[in-house]
Amino acid sequence: MTTITTILLSYNRPRMLAEALASLAAAGPDQVILVDDGSDFNARQLVRRTFPKAIMVQAAKLTLEERLITPRLGRLINQALSKVTSDVVTYLCDDDLFHPGWLSAVRNWFDVHPSEHWTRGLWYQFQDGALPGAEHCPLDRRQLTTGNFAHRIDCFTGCGFRWNETSIACHDDMMLWDVHRFHNTHAIPDSGAVAGWRRQHAHNALGYTSHAVYHANAAELFSRGWLE
Repeated sequence: MTTITTILLSYNRPRMLAEALASLAAAGPDQVILVDDGSDFNARQLVRRTFPKAIMVQAAKLTLEERLITPRLGRLINQALSKVTSDVVTYLCDDDLFHPGWLSAVRNWFDVHPSEHWTRGLWYQFQDGALPGAEHCPLDRRQLTTGNFAHRIDCFTGCGFRWNETSIACHDDMMLWDVHRFHNTHAIPDSGAVAGWRRQHAHNALGYTSHAVYHANAAELFSRGWLE
């Protein structure tokens, strides 16, 4: 049976992290790796209440001024990828939720399609504080949201993919553009399952760092008010 690791990305949102962990526990990953971007609260303690064996990738705390000049997220995710022991890796941001059946569907899909590198599921959105509904997320229709993808780990280790470590705020969708380009892929296989829900909330309208090294089309994501 295919095994799955979820890399959980978090920064300074303990309430949302707790809710993301609850959805992840319902989904049932084989391994959890927390990437904490220097939170002010004890994220390690919170995660290990739900996943006692979770692996931690911890960044030093930075001031706002330091965050504007210090590349960090790409390096942290690469560290997390090096610790994956499962067949497949998925990602969950702390402001998102997984559908309880998503990881089970991923296991079944890869068992049936052992030669595929990745699959995607359906992604919905809801306002923070409301119950997840059935409104399709606009990012989902462009197949660019990391949280609705599951990748074989050998797609990274075998092909030599790495997250961009030079960006100030490395957007996690950049990896998908790289995967598309490397494999010359235009259509990603669809597992047919519900992957999860994305919240809409005020901090997503912050915009992106103009001098960071983004993919040319990344501005479109941020112009819509989305920020992973």
